[in-house]
Amino acid sequence: MLKISETTGTAMYVKNRAMYLTGRDKKLIGFLTVLLVMLSLVCWYLFHEIYAVLLIAVCASMTIALQIEIYRRITIYLEGLQRFSERQLEAQSLNYKEIESLVQVISLLRLSAPLPPMRDWAILPDFAALIIGLVREMRPAMVLELGSGVSTLVAAYSLKAIGEGRIVSLEHDKDFARTTEENVRKHDLTDVVRVICSPLKEVVIGSRTHQWYGTDPLEGLESVGILIVDGPPGNLQEMARYPALPILWKRLRDDVVIIVDDAARSDEKKMIQIWLREYPELHIEYAETAKGAVVLRRSKSASAFGISPVEGVANKGAKQSCESGLSSRSADTSAKL
Repeated sequence: MLKISETTGTAMYVKNRAMYLTGRDKKLIGFLTVLLVMLSLVCWYLFHEIYAVLLIAVCASMTIALQIEIYRRITIYLEGLQRFSERQLEAQSLNYKEIESLVQVISLLRLSAPLPPMRDWAILPDFAALIIGLVREMRPAMVLELGSGVSTLVAAYSLKAIGEGRIVSLEHDKDFARTTEENVRKHDLTDVVRVICSPLKEVVIGSRTHQWYGTDPLEGLESVGILIVDGPPGNLQEMARYPALPILWKRLRDDVVIIVDDAARSDEKKMIQIWLREYPELHIEYAETAKGAVVLRRSKSASAFGISPVEGVANKGAKQSCESGLSSRSADTSAKL
């Protein structure tokens, strides 16, 4: 979100640059003053009576030039003030929308403990409200999440509110996974949530190698009704989240809903366009959120036409170990689900 203090500082800087004399301005005025005095003396010595006319002409020219400069500076100041006002209104609008979404989230979820901060890397309230709405609409038996955090708690509370469904959350970072599991316990959601610390592995899709979650712990997981794509981190590599559909496609229901966060970023835009070409049965919906969000819905009738997912997916093995000590890792996946 845009900070009003930043725009205020920008506006004051523009004002100072536009409305006040700089050292260069003062030197120029001094030079012109000396030049005018010298010209006056020369004209008086050479022309006498004509001097008054010439002096008036020179003064008029300098007055016009000064007026033009004042107009230029006022124009710069007003343009800067307009940009500042637009940014301030944008910041206020974004803040209002996030507050509005946060009120909706709190109203719809019966929280048993405070939620972690919803800013920076975490999802914002508008995306949380989107998750709640789709869980209530789809009533999925299984939610699969890529990247854990506040979204895990929001989805779990939503499932608990409708009285059905579970969520499995994949997290590659052991510290984040441990934090999420601790929050799950604090919120008394252990019966709904399973956090899996899954280290990134080299995965070959077509001719490209990606770093993506290990899927061995997902053995037996099927009929995913909602897929939340919010990991791995986008700065990991180009289109870091692309492997989600090629790898998980066969685990998704025919009417699955795929929620993509950070959809305003260039990588995610490119990824979504490729997904739409590779999976023609997907239909896109844009959600107006601060970071951008996209909802992809799979047509129920698409599977009848024999449309298949991208072929050629192979795992090359684990790149790192995941020693988070999570209780979920020691249990059999299919038994937990």
